[in-house]
Amino acid sequence: MVLAAERHNARADITGALLCCNRWFVQVLEGDPVATAKLYESIEKDSRHESVTLIGAREVDQRYFPNWGMCGARLSPADDAILKVLGRQTSFSPPEMTFELARDLLGVVHQVRSLRAVELAKPEV
Repeated sequence: MVLAAERHNARADITGALLCCNRWFVQVLEGDPVATAKLYESIEKDSRHESVTLIGAREVDQRYFPNWGMCGARLSPADDAILKVLGRQTSFSPPEMTFELARDLLGVVHQVRSLRAVELAKPEV
C-alpha cells in the first residue's frame, strides 16, 4: 500500500508520513489543499480502512516532510520512549493525539530514519 501511495503522491505533489503501531495508523499529508482533501476522501472510502478520523488540517509556510513521497514506519510498544520524550503521551494512542503530537511524532521518526540513512551510507573505515 505504501509503494502505491508513494507513486500516486509523487504525481499529485503530495508529501507526508505514515506511522503504524498495534493496528493503529497516524498519517500526515502535505500539499495542495484540494489534492490532499481528495486523497483524504479516497482514504475514507477505502474499505481497507475503518474509523478514519481527521484530527486536524492546517495551512503551513513550508512542508514538514518535503522529501518523503510517503514513508511508512512501524513503532512497537518499546518505542513508547519517543512519546515520553515528546512529553505528551506515555503510549501510542491515536484517538488521544492532537494534530501537533501526530506531526511531531512523525517528525521524530523522520529525523531518526534520516540519520540512520546517513549512517548506513557512510563507507566503513
